Amino acid sequence: MKLKFAIAGMLLTTTVLGGAALNNQTVQAKSYATVKTNNYMTTPGTKRNVAPTGTNALYTKAGTLKGAKVVLSKAKMAKLGASKHSKDYFRVYKQATTSRNSVYFKVVSFDGQYRGWVYGGKTLNSFNAGIKSVNTTSPLTLDSTIQNNTYYLLNTASAVTRNYPTMTQYGVSKIMTDPQKYQNVPLTVTKAVTRTREGSTYYYITSKDHPEINGWIWEGYLRTKDNSDSNQVIFNALSDKDVSVSPTQGSGDTMFRIFYAQNVTTANAYQYDANDKSETNQNKIKAALGDGQRIQNGSAYPDSVVKVTFDANGKAHVTLQIGTKLTTDKNFTLENKAKESDKDIAQGALDEFKSTYDSASTTNAISENVFTNDTDTEVYKALFGTETAPTRYSYLTNKNDVNSQVTVSLSVTITRDANGNISNIHLIFGDKVANAN
Repeated sequence: MKLKFAIAGMLLTTTVLGGAALNNQTVQAKSYATVKTNNYMTTPGTKRNVAPTGTNALYTKAGTLKGAKVVLSKAKMAKLGASKHSKDYFRVYKQATTSRNSVYFKVVSFDGQYRGWVYGGKTLNSFNAGIKSVNTTSPLTLDSTIQNNTYYLLNTASAVTRNYPTMTQYGVSKIMTDPQKYQNVPLTVTKAVTRTREGSTYYYITSKDHPEINGWIWEGYLRTKDNSDSNQVIFNALSDKDVSVSPTQGSGDTMFRIFYAQNVTTANAYQYDANDKSETNQNKIKAALGDGQRIQNGSAYPDSVVKVTFDANGKAHVTLQIGTKLTTDKNFTLENKAKESDKDIAQGALDEFKSTYDSASTTNAISENVFTNDTDTEVYKALFGTETAPTRYSYLTNKNDVNSQVTVSLSVTITRDANGNISNIHLIFGDKVANAN
């Protein structure tokens, strides 16, 4: 009897303990939120432009729902939030509430590359937490000169008009798509804005005779002389043969001449004496012709720098010197000098660094010509957001884990060619910095 009682006691104990363990597992099982509401936004789309704050990741569904997956980590969202490109803004188009009284917003990036749900706080129609409202443009006051000028389209396929400045709203569309049909059509500028991130200026143009072309256009695609004028008229300070463009790119030759005429205003007014070969006179000529001036040629061509030289007869020759695109595999160098045991971690730094300026997600798309003729300060601002190069660099070894941050020493060297164009940017990631945080 005692043996049977002992066995029965053991069974009872096992049953009680097993039940307690099972009950404990049930209590500790992860619980998920459920959706209470899910609706499309009804406010005007232009009032729903936002930028990520970096405090919350982007998910395939509300982050607390079962099965939610990360589309963009908090670190990547922070980078898009600090981006210098308008394409990295987001538009909110749906909002949902969960059983935990949280509000999530569904967003899409202006370029359509990213789409998902981000936590937005506790209040509907109020963009907080992971996103914040932004103004993608800032209005500019037109001075009387611009208002009274008559403009014409630049003879390039890129000189189209849009319903909004490029990439300043989601789904911007073209209005006029064939500039060559409207060459020599007089245009008037009625409004102007600056794109917040790029700082570029866009004009709203109108035409009495051709209202179908009215719309927004980048200022660089307008000029004040029509195409009936020849290059001789554009360059009344220089003969056509005395203006050289390097390298010649077919129709780009004419285009660069026009860019030059637009940007170097004194060239058309200054009459130089080719017989006076004195240094004083040549310096005056250089100043008048914009020697050393950097010209922004728009998205179709990289920036160029004006260079004025003199031949044996004292004639001035103008060259628009064009830089080359920097790539990771050629002249944009990234090196690591960490210990062998830190090799994988260091590689994380390189990958993280490259992805910051790799908008097209290809290794050869880092600079997009932005470094061609930039000053050192402009390079540092583009790469690090500071006017001087930092001496250390922080990154995440795990992009989905904010606690995996590592800081290493960093040195930056910028090399230029004889013409002042950047030929190489050399970054060396060194040893880990102790107590960086």
